[in-house]
Amino acid sequence: MNVTMNKESKRIITLEEAPAARRIISDMKEDESTVAEYAKYAVNAACKGCCQEIFKATATIAKNRRINDQYFEGSKDLDVWIDAIAQTSDEFCVIGAYLSDIWSLSGDDREQVDHMYVRRFIENRQ
Repeated sequence: MNVTMNKESKRIITLEEAPAARRIISDMKEDESTVAEYAKYAVNAACKGCCQEIFKATATIAKNRRINDQYFEGSKDLDVWIDAIAQTSDEFCVIGAYLSDIWSLSGDDREQVDHMYVRRFIENRQ
C-alpha cells in the first residue's frame, strides 16, 4: 500500500517522530492490500448499501491520539489516515478513517464508525 506524507503530515510530525513515520511508510509498502481495498471496508461499515466503486483513495501519515504503538514499539500515536470518495448502491460518500480503526472493524462497527469522517450524498427521487 502506498502511504505518503502530505503537507499537513510534515507540519505535525516532529523530527523525533520522523524515523517512525518513514518506517510506517516503508512497512506499509509490504502490505498486499491496496488503499482502495481498505477504503472499501470503511465505506461498507459507515455508509448505506454495498460499496460499488472507489473513485479516489489516498493514504497519508497522521496522528491518532487514541492509539499508542499500534504499528511497532516506538510508533507512538502515528497512524495512517485514508481518504476516499466512493459510490454505494444507495449513495455517494466521502470518507476518512484511520487504518487502525479499519483493522478493528468487526460485527459491531459502531465504535470505529463514530471515529470516521463520513459525508453522504443521496439522490432526491421525488
